[in-house]
Amino acid sequence: MTYNTLINKILELPEFVEKPLVLIDIGASGQVHAEWKDIAKYSYCIAFDADSRDFNTNTDNSGFKKLYLINAIVSDKEDSKTKFYLTKSPYCSSALKPIDKELSNWFFNNLFEIDKEIDLDNKSLKTVISEKQITYVDWFKTDSQGIDLRLFKNLPQSIQENTIVAEFEPGFIDAYEGEDKIADMLTYMEKLPFWMSDCDVKGTQRISVAARNKYNLTSPNLNLRVSSCWAEFSYVNTCAKLHKRELLASIVFCLIKKQYGFVLDICVKLEGILDKSLLTKIERLMLNEITQMPKPPSLIKRIKSRLF
Repeated sequence: MTYNTLINKILELPEFVEKPLVLIDIGASGQVHAEWKDIAKYSYCIAFDADSRDFNTNTDNSGFKKLYLINAIVSDKEDSKTKFYLTKSPYCSSALKPIDKELSNWFFNNLFEIDKEIDLDNKSLKTVISEKQITYVDWFKTDSQGIDLRLFKNLPQSIQENTIVAEFEPGFIDAYEGEDKIADMLTYMEKLPFWMSDCDVKGTQRISVAARNKYNLTSPNLNLRVSSCWAEFSYVNTCAKLHKRELLASIVFCLIKKQYGFVLDICVKLEGILDKSLLTKIERLMLNEITQMPKPPSLIKRIKSRLF
């Protein structure tokens, strides 16, 4: 049985016919989350982005069971209007104002240059999911340029605790006024039933505008070390208090994320709950993946490694 076949078999069970997967993507500039490709047809997706310059509003070929595209600000506030800063790059636009003084120390500062300040309609995330009659969230992904944590916290506590995957992209450096930083997220998530699956650190070069101007360093191909500025974090629910449907969704999500060890942890919890035949297929696939030895390098590669 292949991964795709197994994912399809799980998501075609009655539990997901009655309660399809619910995915939330905040800051969906460019495209909706690529990791959802194999589960889209079984899922309801709510995608937000306030900057329409790189936001695909075409739902015809989305592939989702149901897709809501919302070109608006979503926040933790109930105000009807919110100021929004459109920056040179749509990926840096935010409801928070960029901090020019701090950003001027970094090579990518020009991406945060403000093109325009506008007032947009605003809704809290809590209000939006209530309007859509959403009572649970399976996968929460946000890249909201400074307000990731407060958006997750705006969900009802029961939804937070039962979310299966939560993804954030907070910063190490000061990029926006009053932003949620990495330390804030780490402290908060420690209190919830999650473990950290991934932390992919990103960055840019530390060189100020003043230095670039003085030494005429305008080329994008400078030999400068990249420093840590922000990171993509992925959390997975421990599943300690989740029920059959959520445990099965956890298996699907952990297959996507290649967390095969945790899939077997969930299999232990599903003993006597899930159909034995399906459980055995999941176990065999995971054991085969975990125990198979990596292919040895070719003879040519071995020779090259000795020579060079």
